[in-house]
Amino acid sequence: MYSSAELWERGSQIWKIEHLGENGAKNLAFTRKLPEAFEAIRKECILKQEEADKNNVGVDYYFEIALELAKQMTGFKHDNINPDINGRFEELIESKGKAKKPRWKFW
Repeated sequence: MYSSAELWERGSQIWKIEHLGENGAKNLAFTRKLPEAFEAIRKECILKQEEADKNNVGVDYYFEIALELAKQMTGFKHDNINPDINGRFEELIESKGKAKKPRWKFW
């Protein structure tokens, strides 16, 4: 289980956070100064993880830390439904593809 988030500005990496579950459920690596929201998200996920561990629930809340931080920065999360962008992402991807030429055209 791998999750990561990072911020780049003008070709330079500002910060990065990543979790690689294969290295242990509590594995979390980060570089540079993270946004203020990071610490609150980390604390919340640690509490959830401790509760899950105490109840022998096999879940990895550290996986969510990078994803929740990205959500706070961007306003959406890849696995949440967001009515504000529903459908638009697919449209954006399609518009970047090659434009279809009409088979025939009246001049």
